[in-house]
Amino acid sequence: MNVLSTRQVRNLQRGVRGALVFGILSSVTANVIHSLTQPHDQTWQVWSSAGLAAIAPIVLFVTSEMVTRIPMHSKVLGVFRLLITLIIAGFSGWVSYRHMVDVSVMLGEISGSQFFYPLIIDGMMIVATISLIELGRIATKVDDEEKKVEVEKGQARKCKPGCTCKRHAPRKRTRRVSSKAHAPKIPAQIGVSQPVEIA
Repeated sequence: MNVLSTRQVRNLQRGVRGALVFGILSSVTANVIHSLTQPHDQTWQVWSSAGLAAIAPIVLFVTSEMVTRIPMHSKVLGVFRLLITLIIAGFSGWVSYRHMVDVSVMLGEISGSQFFYPLIIDGMMIVATISLIELGRIATKVDDEEKKVEVEKGQARKCKPGCTCKRHAPRKRTRRVSSKAHAPKIPAQIGVSQPVEIA
């Protein structure tokens, strides 16, 4: 198993999240196009159906972000949250599959490829969701390992209460003394007048 750094894990998360966003946008577009091409009696029904069609992919993206960004403290709740996310991903994939098949047929894909386009997009979304969940767990482990290494090397980010190491001790401020303070003091002659020369 290759050891990844925190920076590498974050870069992988950004790339996978970009793939998920691309799949979400493709699914939303297909769902909205499908809803707009359906017959409606009133104008409000057109926009309502378009918004309803976009809900499923957006909900999938929001739930996957919550799973990957919120740390898991309870194993039972973590497993339950993961199962719910995968179920939502399945429902979203099914809704998007039906709509994308109809849109592919409207665009002229009738040779059997209309059934593969939805599988490509929805499959990528599901893989990206699972990958983000796994990368979230890896990021937590890598972060913990790096903190342990920093503590062992004496380079922890924060010291515990009562720490006496010189690295984190507050610096002593040296008081700057002006040059006037070191100048010799000339006693003031009070009441003594200077002699006047008489030519």
